[in-house]
Formats: sequence, structure tokens, C-alpha cells
Amino acid sequence: LEKLAKEAEIIHDVISDIDNDSDRIDCIPVIYKVVEEYRQSNPDVVFKTSLPESTVVRASDALHFVIDSLVENAIEHNTSDVPHVRVRVTADEADRWISVYVEDNGPQIPATERRVITGDEDISPLHHGSGLGLWLAKWTSEKFGGEISFSMSDIGGNSVRIRLLQAGHE
Repeated sequence: LEKLAKEAEIIHDVISDIDNDSDRIDCIPVIYKVVEEYRQSNPDVVFKTSLPESTVVRASDALHFVIDSLVENAIEHNTSDVPHVRVRVTADEADRWISVYVEDNGPQIPATERRVITGDEDISPLHHGSGLGLWLAKWTSEKFGGEISFSMSDIGGNSVRIRLLQAGHE
């Protein structure tokens, strides 16, 4: 319950503080910082990154909470003997978007939860998601003009993708 209250507080603070017309941030230092924090506190998890030197996106410091939430979920729900978490960034100059992927080798996020988060299924008392972390990622990325999507990772678990506009391509 305490974790849900803290996530709700973060969601409120993040969503109310975003000016999505002017905020710009290099997402690479943000990702490195989050991964390093979790690497220090989770020595049993294998972390890998595939990141360019710099990628400036239309976002704010609130992006830290998105990346943190996704990496935390990848660790917390991973039941593998040797949990793996990979964070990578790809850019598509042609369509002005970058994609931040947080991938794991854990069990799949339940299909119903994925569909509720992406809007493919309506929220109901039985279908609403089990926590606020994915909602934080969804709402924050949408405030930045982006989106969240889910697929299976090539390391055997989840691949959660956040798409954000590259700064200067609005």
C-alpha cells in the first residue's frame, strides 16, 4: 500500500509539472543513472545497455521516473534464476522518433494488463492493472507526446517501449 501511495504521489507531481511544449533532455545520462542505481542495489541482476552517446528528446527530468519505474518492474517481477535487464535506445531519423526499450527475461506482463495500459481494453473493476508503475510510464510518456507499447523481448521476457519525439523534430 505504501508503494502505491508513493507511485500515486509521483504520478501527480510528474503530470502536473510537465510543460510538454518546451522541455528537452538528453535521455542517455538519465538511463545510465537509473541503471547504475539498480546495478548497485541488485548485484544478482545482469544489466546491459545499448545506448548512443547522446539523444535529446522532448521530455523533462520526469523521464527519470519513467525509466526507473520500468527498470524496477523488470527486476521486481522477474522470477528467473539469473534475472537480466537490458535498456537500449534506437532512433529513426525518418519519422522523428526515438525508442527507449526496457527488456527482461522474466514472465510476460499479463495480456489483460498490457491491453488496459495501451487502451485496447477498457478499465473495469476486474481489469485495471496491478500497480501504478506502468501507468506512470504511460501517462508521462503521453504528456511528452509519446506512447508506450509492449512486446516479447529477444531475451525471453518483456520488451516495454517508450517512444518519444526527438528534440528539434516537432
